[in-house]
Amino acid sequence: MSDLPGTLIGFIHMVWQELKFLVIHKNRASYLIFIIIFGISLYGVGIQDYGAQLPTGMEMPGGMKTGDSILTDILIFMFILGMTAFESASEGMTPEIVFPAELGITFIMLVSILVGVSMISRLAIRCAASSISREREARTLYIIGSTANSRISLYLAKLSGALLTTIPMILIMMLGVFWISISVFRTPEMSGFMPELTELMVNIIIMTISTTLLFTSLGTLISVRKKDEESAVSLSAKFTTIAATLAMLWLLLPVFSVAGEKILSMVQTLVMLSPITQDLMVLYGGNNALVIQYALIQLLAALVLIMLGIIVFIRQDIEY
Repeated sequence: MSDLPGTLIGFIHMVWQELKFLVIHKNRASYLIFIIIFGISLYGVGIQDYGAQLPTGMEMPGGMKTGDSILTDILIFMFILGMTAFESASEGMTPEIVFPAELGITFIMLVSILVGVSMISRLAIRCAASSISREREARTLYIIGSTANSRISLYLAKLSGALLTTIPMILIMMLGVFWISISVFRTPEMSGFMPELTELMVNIIIMTISTTLLFTSLGTLISVRKKDEESAVSLSAKFTTIAATLAMLWLLLPVFSVAGEKILSMVQTLVMLSPITQDLMVLYGGNNALVIQYALIQLLAALVLIMLGIIVFIRQDIEY
């Protein structure tokens, strides 16, 4: 117990050194790119005119109903908009585009998860993948491993440093969503949607943190398995690319329904392999219990990856 304060100070120092290196030397450009891409995407959502309510259970030719999927809701709105615009134009009036508030909330969800979480997860897994592999390639891992800190604390410090680099992005994402809520939805006619939007913000935070930790844990495991930083980072980037692509396929599930039941079932099974798909699915469903359930599943998976990474790292010979 007498060594506990020294161990804790050593751990905090390692986390700080890793965080400082990643922020100063690795990620300044990533933060700027995130601000630009996420800001433009969210701004595009915020400047729309909201107010109309999407009819519950509205159906369009083909048997699609609101609430079936995100793509279905968008297609139904476009169908309704097209019919209304044609009627207005035939009467010599300029069609007015007013998005349903429910669709606006869906757009916020899409931007936050597909753009926000995808970019945050990509940063997290890249930083984590470069952590130990970078030290090994620079031949400084043995020096760090020879200190009083254990390999477990070294591994967790590297993981923690990579995870903490995502905090600025998460804060920017949350501030952006909050800006949308007060600038677009906090009006007398839209006040009824505020509880739903507030609940969505909380759920987005929960899913973002759990998904980011999952990718960070995977990246750190990759880092101990690869001998050089470039190959580790390259491999880690593939995972986030695949995850984002599968999430896009989940959005397009109604399209695959025309290809037959077998193909639809196969795609449904495939897209569920992506944590980002799970984020979109549970947020769109609006079930708080399901949000907690899937977040716990991701956290449990992250814990398993952390334990595997520690075991691998402990068994490695880090001398050169």
